[in-house]
Amino acid sequence: MNNLLSIGLLLLVFTAPAQAQEDQWSDEWDMSWEEELASPWSQSGFVELALGERISAESLFNDQSTLSDVRWHQAFDYAADEYDFNFDFDLWFDDIEHSLVFDLRELNFKFSLFGQTDVVLGRQITTWGTGDLLFINDMFPKDWQSFFSGRDDNYLKAPADSLRLTSYFAAFNVDLVVTPQVEPDRFINGQRFALFSPWAGMPIGGTEVINPRNVHNSEYALRLFKNINGKQLALYGYRGYEKSPNGIDDTSQAYFPRKNVYGMSLQSNLGQGLYNIELGYHQALDDSAGLNPRVP
Repeated sequence: MNNLLSIGLLLLVFTAPAQAQEDQWSDEWDMSWEEELASPWSQSGFVELALGERISAESLFNDQSTLSDVRWHQAFDYAADEYDFNFDFDLWFDDIEHSLVFDLRELNFKFSLFGQTDVVLGRQITTWGTGDLLFINDMFPKDWQSFFSGRDDNYLKAPADSLRLTSYFAAFNVDLVVTPQVEPDRFINGQRFALFSPWAGMPIGGTEVINPRNVHNSEYALRLFKNINGKQLALYGYRGYEKSPNGIDDTSQAYFPRKNVYGMSLQSNLGQGLYNIELGYHQALDDSAGLNPRVP
């Protein structure tokens, strides 16, 4: 009996570590199995029905609806060690224009260079500044037709094919966005909403649609930013064009006038809340003296 008991104790002594080792192997196996199962791909999406109607009749339009579509939004993301890939689109049927519309929102690669520079190359949505629905130094394209139709505020920001470089330094950080071909706003052109024409002296729309002279040149946006003792300070510069065709050329055709923009912003704590200040100077290059009424 004593011998059997001793053997049993010895078995218990040696079995316990073996079981612990087995549990460790099991945990490592489970972890490695989960790592193998984890995919670098992720996706998200939704389907949306959106309706909008004028609350007062607009005589310029036979159809008083401003929005009537069924939208499918889909996003795919790939996260690798060296880069990220983003593919984001919307597909919807527009019952007002009786057409199927595809909008490529994002198609870009994100990667790092030299350990201090982030690069985004391709179709992307860019924004900066401190204003909410007030864009002083943010000269990136907006979708005003979507905004006034009543779609989600996320669709106010329109995409563009750009290169964005963000570099981080001890003194300050630099953001540079280069758009090889100007991407204008999706502006109000009279097709779905009326707009006031100073030359006609009245609202126009319906059968009268603005078809501006397009621009094929590049635009550049620069931001220098720094966090100083909890205060977010930024300086801005832009060289490009008006995002909506607010100018009239010698042939009475709408066009996008050239412009520069210089500005700054400051954001910090104020008691339990926040305050922000943003300033901008818009310089019309086609009429710097402000004497031509055809140029804003």
